[in-house]
Amino acid sequence: MDSAQIAWLVGAIVLALWIFGAYNRVVALRGAIVAAWQQVEEAIQRRERLVAPLALRLRDSLPDGHGVLDAVVASLAQCQADVATVARRPLAHTDAIASLATHEAALGDALADMHRAIERRPALRDDAPLAAARAEIDAAVTRVTATRQWFNDAATAYDSAIAQLPTRVLMPLFGFRRIGRL
Repeated sequence: MDSAQIAWLVGAIVLALWIFGAYNRVVALRGAIVAAWQQVEEAIQRRERLVAPLALRLRDSLPDGHGVLDAVVASLAQCQADVATVARRPLAHTDAIASLATHEAALGDALADMHRAIERRPALRDDAPLAAARAEIDAAVTRVTATRQWFNDAATAYDSAIAQLPTRVLMPLFGFRRIGRL
């Protein structure tokens, strides 16, 4: 082997190692997204387990607030449908992730309306078990917000990695695509 062949061989080995390294880095970042999604899913399900019974319980106590409670229940259902879609393949459903982000915002507004409706009624505002349930819901909402941020941070790191040159050239060959944000 002459020096030109050795140079080509060394170049090919370096290129192959770089491709393996880039691929493994992106796979690790993709794994972080899946782990973050699992946390988001768990937090959303916990929130739903807390909010749905409270909304049903308030039906009798807030007869003038049925529209608010209906909005809460409808928003919960939409979020759960989006979660079910994304859960099947978290990295492939960017449209469902975007839809979930929209429905999460609507649910946040509906929950704020529900809290305002409760505050307008002194009997409900001073109800200790209801206050405890609301505090649990607020904690669950905070958890959802935190896990969503974790997901978004993981997705940003992943998207940055696949957008950088020269990795950007190789990633479509392996089927890596951008991920949506919550």
